Amino acid sequence: MLSTRKEIKYKVVDGKKYLEDEFININFIMEDLDCSTGKAYEIIKKANKLFLEENKIRFIMRGRTTLRYYYKLNGLSGQFI
Repeated sequence: MLSTRKEIKYKVVDGKKYLEDEFININFIMEDLDCSTGKAYEIIKKANKLFLEENKIRFIMRGRTTLRYYYKLNGLSGQFI
C-alpha cells in the first residue's frame, strides 16, 4: 500500500501518463495472455474487484498486489515475490 502520494511514480508513453505499476501490470498481462490493452484492463478490474471482496478496503494497489490477484483469478496460488 502506498503511504503517501509522493510514492506514486508515473511513466509517459506516447504523450499519455500512466501509473508506473499499472503500466507494468498491463504489459505483463498482455504478454502473458497475448491479448489487447482493453482485455488487460478488464482483467485488472476483475483482480481489483476480487481484492475488494476479500479485504473490504480500498487503496491504491501496487504492482505485486494486482498480479497476486491476477494469478488468483487464473486459479493459481502461492506467495508472489
